[in-house]
Amino acid sequence: MLKDTLYTIQTLQNSDNAIYATLLLNPTHEIFSGHYPEQPVLPGACALQMIQEVMEIAFDQCVQLIKASSMKFLSMVNPQTDPVLQLKVSYQEVEKLQIKITATLNCGQTVSFKLQALYQQIMKC
Repeated sequence: MLKDTLYTIQTLQNSDNAIYATLLLNPTHEIFSGHYPEQPVLPGACALQMIQEVMEIAFDQCVQLIKASSMKFLSMVNPQTDPVLQLKVSYQEVEKLQIKITATLNCGQTVSFKLQALYQQIMKC
């Protein structure tokens, strides 16, 4: 889990089939020393994991990525200059225990990451 080490959740709201969260990056996290030493950038895999972790907290249920139909990295996230991220996850249940989502991760007004995916709710984490 990256929560409480790489980032913290400042706000979280789950209503009307949408999750809204404000996330605060930890610019001193060790991952940024290697990605990249002179120009720290949030790794795409971490953005994907952050979305999953926020979903699990909002649903109070573990989820597993089944299929990412679209994943776009649109702009770099520098934790030193832009540590506050806004996450929106719109979701709908498409089959029993399967959730289709559309997610965006923003730095201010700039969309940094977009995801359209299918997740499966699972019993064990």
